[in-house]
Amino acid sequence: MGMFVRQFKCAAIMSVSLSAAAIVLPLNNIQALAAEVKSTHAGHMHMPAAPDAGSGTDGFIAAPVTYTPTIWPYVPPTLGDGSDERGGKPLVRPLPIIESNFYTTPWKVMPYFPHPALGEAKFRTHCNFSHVANDDPIVAPGRPGASHTHMFFGNTMTDANSTYESLRTTGGSTCGGGKLNRSAYWFPAVLKDGTGQDGKPGIIKMDVATVYYSTPEVRRKRLTRLYRGLNFVFGFNPGDPDDLRQKNEIAEANRIGNYGSYRYGGTGFGGWKCEIANGANEHSPVPSSPFQPYLRNADGTATLTCPATESIVVSVTSPACWDGRNLSSPDGRSHVRQAIRESNSGLGGICPQGWYEIPQLFVSVYFSHMGPEDYKEWYLASDRMDPDKPFLNGQSFHMDWFGAWDNYIMNRWMINCIGIKVGPYEGNPHSCIDTQFGDGTAGIVQNAAPDRSRTPQIDLKTKWVNMGTSRYVQVP
Repeated sequence: MGMFVRQFKCAAIMSVSLSAAAIVLPLNNIQALAAEVKSTHAGHMHMPAAPDAGSGTDGFIAAPVTYTPTIWPYVPPTLGDGSDERGGKPLVRPLPIIESNFYTTPWKVMPYFPHPALGEAKFRTHCNFSHVANDDPIVAPGRPGASHTHMFFGNTMTDANSTYESLRTTGGSTCGGGKLNRSAYWFPAVLKDGTGQDGKPGIIKMDVATVYYSTPEVRRKRLTRLYRGLNFVFGFNPGDPDDLRQKNEIAEANRIGNYGSYRYGGTGFGGWKCEIANGANEHSPVPSSPFQPYLRNADGTATLTCPATESIVVSVTSPACWDGRNLSSPDGRSHVRQAIRESNSGLGGICPQGWYEIPQLFVSVYFSHMGPEDYKEWYLASDRMDPDKPFLNGQSFHMDWFGAWDNYIMNRWMINCIGIKVGPYEGNPHSCIDTQFGDGTAGIVQNAAPDRSRTPQIDLKTKWVNMGTSRYVQVP
């Protein structure tokens, strides 16, 4: 609860005597929820330090950090150690570079035209369905079958034992660019009773996912790059459904600061809505269809009125704040936070004192359906983990991300598309769509994969609703 109090300068409206003294911060704010996770995860990300990272720790947890509180609201909280506008170098080091173990050139289109236009700081790619499993290598590493059912896209060999090294060296990919992006993405499977075998529910297969790595222009100059080995969970938290951890941190900061103007910004879960497909890889929102937090009301009616000609999309946004000390955490959430806002000054995108701002993932997953009578019966595997206290259908949506990009390619789109400074290089923001890397090349999308594992690499026109039983996946 006290992390925002100690780590936000806004929370440090204290006496002069206190502001002159250094405060020692515990590194992590892992609370009872995280403590329930088995301690075997504590060594999951412990690997040798990367030679290009500068000073810092290479372990899962860094040493405590000290700082002197500063009066708010005259300046925003300081990023990192305050040595530059990005906060200097994080204490943790990225994991060592693992070069791609295949010839990368065939997985790119060279040259790619048109060159992306200067504009929004964003990189977009598309992904298809890969597989389902009762695994979660972030929250339940090394424990096959210990999780609720997840639907995976990206790396085709993601399982409970996946690590950064295994993702970088094994598996294909169902995303644009193929094996250039061996990152793993997963979310709780969408189920419907009476559609599976042996009395089990069936799993609704996703059509396609759109993944943006992006940031508002106002934040771009402050961003720290995504570190190798970084992973996290974002969206609705079934273990803390009211997000009391962050709300309590904010409330305590406001109480001690006697200021009261910090405002909660949500979990990142946007909700469900209808969209119209107007091209191979574009969708248009339906004006009369705002996001809904679940698919079925308590009275059994559907929250949306999407006809079968429209897609249903669920969207979620990853945290903007990273502690700079951990590449992971036992609950997948303690080392990251959604940014908050300050209502008196109008400032938004505020991270805890001493933390770092990072690019965000904006993920939208599209599904075909047969109308309201169909999708109102859908529910997430995480909705009914506690049969005595189930969530409403679709309420508990969240996403896991375990980055495992080819290092050179990831640096290309972070520099050229988002405009992040990586080492001595800093680019200008470009609107990079269709897996463009911003340097005149792009990852293959509608071409066949060089190893013939996928033809085309990304199917942007799949409509599983018209494909009979192939619409469903069997529950493992």
